Amino acid sequence: MQSFWLRQGALYEPTAALHYLMSTSDVSSDVPLSMLRLPSPAVCITPEPSMRDRTGLEAVLVFEHGRPDHDASARFLTFCIWTRDAKSFAAVDFRTMCFKMEEGAYTVGAMLNGILAANDDDRETALVCRVAVDYAVKMLLYLSLDKTPVIHERPYSTAPRDFAGLGKRRRAEKLAAIEQLYDRYVVGPAVLPAHASVRESVDSSGESEVRPHWRRGYFRMQPFGQAASQRKLIFVMPTVVRADRLNVE
Repeated sequence: MQSFWLRQGALYEPTAALHYLMSTSDVSSDVPLSMLRLPSPAVCITPEPSMRDRTGLEAVLVFEHGRPDHDASARFLTFCIWTRDAKSFAAVDFRTMCFKMEEGAYTVGAMLNGILAANDDDRETALVCRVAVDYAVKMLLYLSLDKTPVIHERPYSTAPRDFAGLGKRRRAEKLAAIEQLYDRYVVGPAVLPAHASVRESVDSSGESEVRPHWRRGYFRMQPFGQAASQRKLIFVMPTVVRADRLNVE
């Protein structure tokens, strides 16, 4: 935590809509880990409350840094996973993992699979770590897209602290309430388009047709430039397959 504050780390929280979008989206196997870009030297990503309650994952801290025993131009990412101890709310379980961001060193998929392999003797821990890093990676990829909706909320920094006319006790209560506030970046859309109801249809011969369904969103590398020689990260929104067969009613 000292390292986070000394680096002037920023807190990022997804909207409920973005949380749902990321939980129903995937990362293509061709996305390199080097595509990850931190908006500040250290970030803290806090999951949506329902995920915190379900998994015990409180936050993922991500640091971008070099290493003195490597080339000065080398980039590393360290993920620190903070989980709540189910037996004691006074205890904190903290795990760290470091990955080199060298071009071609890792893909996102290889990194996530490596987490499972490295913790094969403790499957429960491995799954928690994978879920945490997967969540953080999707948030960082989303933040690296063009025109990502981000709102900087600063209730702590902008809160008034001059309470002239209040007694000592009331002033202390007001100041204590301010200390419970925090500044953050809220990431993602406020709402997503409503999902249409899906019903299985049957053609005139009585055989079942392809059922309309939602295809998961995903991050992937899109070719562009001369002879499609370059790649850029894009996000493909979830889409309805065979929307023409949806029951209008």
